[in-house]
Amino acid sequence: MQGFYCSSQEEFDGLCHRLNRITVGDSKPVPLIEVHSQRPAHFPPAQPYMPSLAAASAMAGKYLQALVDLLK
Repeated sequence: MQGFYCSSQEEFDGLCHRLNRITVGDSKPVPLIEVHSQRPAHFPPAQPYMPSLAAASAMAGKYLQALVDLLK
């Protein structure tokens, strides 16, 4: 599971703005990530996910840099 740390409301608002600009698709782009203030009612109940430390490290190493590059 990835996370972000923002030291101020301004940083958080900027992060949300940048995340909402990331889209997928060519003909009709849709957001890759949506930021909600509350869990949408149509979402199923949240299930905690606790990967092993090794699995979490492998996932982080594989995807974190790509995400950071997208947010620049």
